[in-house]
Amino acid sequence: MIAERPTGPRLSQLLSPLLTAVVAAVLLALIGLELAFAVSWAMLLAAIVVARQSGAVLEDPGWSAAHSPFVTQRGSEVSRLAWSFVARTGAAGPTIVRRVRNLTRRRLDHRGIDIDDSTHHARADAMLGNNVRASLFQNHVTRIDIERALDAIERLPLTPESAEPVEPQHPDHDHHPAKED
Repeated sequence: MIAERPTGPRLSQLLSPLLTAVVAAVLLALIGLELAFAVSWAMLLAAIVVARQSGAVLEDPGWSAAHSPFVTQRGSEVSRLAWSFVARTGAAGPTIVRRVRNLTRRRLDHRGIDIDDSTHHARADAMLGNNVRASLFQNHVTRIDIERALDAIERLPLTPESAEPVEPQHPDHDHHPAKED
């Protein structure tokens, strides 16, 4: 019959923190610290000894592949886009310009128009309106260019087969601010 080794902590692992705590408490009490505080500091020291013996403090587990770092972002997507405008100059930042360009690409791609292909520029201009495409793809895009492009995208026909542009409707169909008496 094979004798099983105990799997719990060995006696030396328990005696070391206990002995450290007793010695620390006695020394602290001898130098004039009140007994309650001496015992408290001794218990803290014993806890540190136990932690060091277990190796929990010394071992660096590294980053687990299963846990990806979570990046906290402040503000909403709308607020980040709004802050990408430079109020002093009226220039649009690269984030909003890229988003509107990509939106325009997707909407025109559904209609078979490649906005990056120069042979399709005439068709894109016919769909979007005069100079909307060119102003959106210039180096200095302004807030007005972004607004014109978004208005043009909103007016695109609902289906690729439909040739009639759609007039945008006010969210409150029965009550439009312009129709107030």
